[in-house]
Amino acid sequence: MTILNGTALEHQADLKGAAGGRAAGAPNPPYVSRGLNPHSIGLHWLRGTVAQERKDDLCSFIAEVFSDSEPVSQEWGRWRYDRGVRFEPLGIALYYDSTPDRGRNIHAGRCCLDIPGSAIDLLPPDGQRELVQELMLRFHLRASRFDIAFDDYKRNIEVSALFEHYQEGAVVGFRRVDRYIGQKTPGKKGKINDGITFGVRGSSGSGKYLRIYDKGLESEGKENCIRWELELTGSCAFEVCSKVLMCQNVAAYGGLLGAVMAGIIDFRVRACGAGQKKNASRRERMDWWARMVEILGGEEIRVRGKVPEATIERTASWVRRQVSGSLAAVRQALGPEEFDEWLEAVLYLGEMKMSHRHVGAVNHYKARAG
Repeated sequence: MTILNGTALEHQADLKGAAGGRAAGAPNPPYVSRGLNPHSIGLHWLRGTVAQERKDDLCSFIAEVFSDSEPVSQEWGRWRYDRGVRFEPLGIALYYDSTPDRGRNIHAGRCCLDIPGSAIDLLPPDGQRELVQELMLRFHLRASRFDIAFDDYKRNIEVSALFEHYQEGAVVGFRRVDRYIGQKTPGKKGKINDGITFGVRGSSGSGKYLRIYDKGLESEGKENCIRWELELTGSCAFEVCSKVLMCQNVAAYGGLLGAVMAGIIDFRVRACGAGQKKNASRRERMDWWARMVEILGGEEIRVRGKVPEATIERTASWVRRQVSGSLAAVRQALGPEEFDEWLEAVLYLGEMKMSHRHVGAVNHYKARAG
């Protein structure tokens, strides 16, 4: 299944300067920040599988990237896994099988990593891209879910107006459209809902599911925006993850997410009269949607993310929490003199394996220290 086609490819062409030099007259890259940004876009959920023999390495990697979390083992899982590791309090989970035979018979020898948007939002803007790329390159992640969230703080179109335009025109990309308004279930604290969904979730769906809702109501006024939330699963998720591998910087990454969001759906005028084209995708685009497509590729959009903290301190904190016990055990077993020689060899190997993120953290620390 191809995600980047039609509108998305046209939209991505407008952003072709983001990965290298920007063409004259082209819009600023999507991560440029000038005061309060009226729009933001970013990864909102990531799920996929990794070979189970890499489970321990994957746990260490997640604990390093999300250094404020604490891994907690559990003797239960989801999706027929019977074990798990949760990284509290961020909600990240790694599910695996208790024995190799069970893993091969049920899950083809693969464990499942699940990272919610609440954890991803703690990463710096370029941290999302680096996370996806390292998971795919180092751990050969097979993505099964990839969500994109776009927040329109200018509220260019309200949910009720969008639904009216939908009724007046034609939607390209989805067959099922549902409108919901009212109260959530008691388990969701009874917050008011106002939104529209396009598509079907689960095995009966196409791998594309779009929710558009009033985030201001859902968050009780904390986030006064209209949220566009795209859930991609199966081959759709894997395809977008593969595209992320080609993004050389945060600008190209933001352009890709904008292209996917703009290309997953299209709103066209309704056919009326003998002169109108029968194929909806060939009709004129509705004015309000043409403006939204421009926004998704314009200078006012940014990749969401937390301003990065001093990562050397965070890395040192993680080493103290997660590695100090193992180091003490090795030192007691080898003795002080042999341990010092061993540690020197380990550090030498580590210097050769330092990633670009490690190098950047070192340079940032030295620059601050003067």
